[in-house]
Amino acid sequence: MLELVEDIESSFKTLGPPMSGDCCIYRVPHNLRIVLNEDAYTPYAVSIGPLHHGRKELEPMEKVKLRYLQEFINHTHSILHDLVCFIKNMEDRIRNCYAETILFNSNEFVKMILIDAAFIILHFAKYCCDQHDEVLLRNSCLTSSICRDMMLLENQIPFFVLTELYNLKRQEFFRTTVFPFGQDEGLPPFEELAWYFFKIFFRWHWGIVRNVTENVKHFTDMLRFSHLKPDLTPGEFIIHRGGKYKLRYNASELWEAGVNIKVTYSRLDG
Repeated sequence: MLELVEDIESSFKTLGPPMSGDCCIYRVPHNLRIVLNEDAYTPYAVSIGPLHHGRKELEPMEKVKLRYLQEFINHTHSILHDLVCFIKNMEDRIRNCYAETILFNSNEFVKMILIDAAFIILHFAKYCCDQHDEVLLRNSCLTSSICRDMMLLENQIPFFVLTELYNLKRQEFFRTTVFPFGQDEGLPPFEELAWYFFKIFFRWHWGIVRNVTENVKHFTDMLRFSHLKPDLTPGEFIIHRGGKYKLRYNASELWEAGVNIKVTYSRLDG
């Protein structure tokens, strides 16, 4: 009996910390991957966050992201040590956002988050200012794949990391940058920068940005908000043409997003 008790007690030691109430990023359940479309939940071009970090097929973008961090530092006149400390101070908060224990050590984790966050902020800024990266500009498919990958649930970093890093360097970064938002409105908050970027690809309505960003956890959550906001009219995602209503997205786009489409027949068809 004592041996059994000791065995159970030793099993307790293998348990990780309990799931945090801040948890909002997790892997798609296995049954959904198998039954629906596994590729719909897997990044094609770029890894964001720890869940797909290190995958060999995503390695080409790692050097691009690192170059973006270097450009971010130069453009904002930042000291790398200060940026590392800034992310380091948020490490526990960031880790608590993931449903599973992240096995990267502290240095690996902080480096990854800093590189990914700087890449996203600079990528959004360049795109919104028509200052497209030459590497990405030469490959439009890559640009679309990056946008698509940023919306995947397993490919996220917490939204607060992006907003806080952006706000830290907001004045320096955009001191000489002309934004399409209008200078009279001042520098755009990161929420508007993100909405402006994604609305180009997903045709989101600009008006919802000011209402739904307060509780957004990450970009996938932003996508969810865009569909659930009660004051959206059907026209935002359903097109009315020739007296008929049709989905804005075609069957191929829905299938790529993981929607399982089956043929069915109406009883009126006999």
